[in-house]
Amino acid sequence: MSLCLRVEYFSTTYMLTISATEFERSFKQHYKPLCLFALHYTSGIDDAEDIVQQAFAETWEKNLAGSPIENLKSYLYRAVRNRAVTFAGRQAHIIRPDEFPEIDQLPEEEQGWMAERDARLWDAIDKLPPERKKYFVG
Repeated sequence: MSLCLRVEYFSTTYMLTISATEFERSFKQHYKPLCLFALHYTSGIDDAEDIVQQAFAETWEKNLAGSPIENLKSYLYRAVRNRAVTFAGRQAHIIRPDEFPEIDQLPEEEQGWMAERDARLWDAIDKLPPERKKYFVG
């Protein structure tokens, strides 16, 4: 695992290059919470997964190009949100920003915590026996 860090004290530029191993770990850690986060803006899980996968792919390309990413987690949440809003705007029925769920009004950090909490909840639901699981997923 190689993590290159270049710091210029006078111009306060922080450049992080993330290794493939570290990026894969981040993908595994943040994929499900980001999908749940994207679901707040989309009507289906397939669209949410596409948005998250595109955000990861573009972030990896940016990383390979040497563009600075100071905080990967924050960057991914913002990228997913931006893509989801763009996606929602392209739908046949345009969703106005005031129609988005309340989560949009929360600080980004809290939105991330909520998405991670939702991911843990869905993991627990996935582990339930089928007869109990039906109460949560219909």
